[in-house]
Amino acid sequence: MWLASFLWGITFIFQRLATGALGALMFTGIRMLLGVACLFPFVYKELKKHLNDKEYIHTFIKASFECGFLVLISTLLQQYGLIYTTAGKAGFITSMYTVFVPVLSILSKKKVSAKMWIFVLVAVTGSFLISFNGFNAGISRGDLLVFFCSIGFAFQIMAVDKYSKLFNSLALCFGQFLVAGIVSLLLGLIFEKTNMQMIKGALIPILYSGIFSCAIGYTLQMVGQKYTTPTKATLVLSLESVWGLLAGLVFLGEALTFKEAVGCAMIFLSVLLSQLL
Repeated sequence: MWLASFLWGITFIFQRLATGALGALMFTGIRMLLGVACLFPFVYKELKKHLNDKEYIHTFIKASFECGFLVLISTLLQQYGLIYTTAGKAGFITSMYTVFVPVLSILSKKKVSAKMWIFVLVAVTGSFLISFNGFNAGISRGDLLVFFCSIGFAFQIMAVDKYSKLFNSLALCFGQFLVAGIVSLLLGLIFEKTNMQMIKGALIPILYSGIFSCAIGYTLQMVGQKYTTPTKATLVLSLESVWGLLAGLVFLGEALTFKEAVGCAMIFLSVLLSQLL
């Protein structure tokens, strides 16, 4: 789980680097399909044994489209956001999904404690401190896109939770990336101008994001969750934001103002306390 959080945190650097070389749609499509290729050998037997089960296939396709659509929207919002914001700030704002998940559970008619609403308020205030650049400049466009991305990931986690008891975890991961990758690639071919030189320029970010983030990161998470509690898992994975900040500082020379640092601290504390309490 620690390694998964580290790999995901570092991914923000490569996503940031890719923004200057390749369009968000094409980059997302290629990285996700690369992840699909890496996962295929591990899910082939699982999918093959259910090939003649029409009900299984129908439900699996439905789950793949639902989860795939949500992961695609969320990832694209994050990728577009990284054009205008730093890897460090994007990591902290994205981590807010761990606070939003319990709140969105009210859609399933579950009660939300007063403490959780306080944590959400603290996290949103932290996000405001990170993003607000004065009354003349307003709120950063990139930070706002990443904020909506964190809400999207919260919905995606709820969708995965709904189907996780019906399907093998890696198979569901494979299905959502396959749908998201194909749709993103097709949209990229239609709306973005791409050539092989541009793909070569983003090759290292594509390879890292596809292999280490999509394939290895999600596999480590799903295997790791078998040996720990959901609360401990979320606590460890929330370190993704810290790794992203450190990587941005070390490799991209990004810096935080005092106001932004306070905002990051507020988000991180709200994420930790929401799980501990």
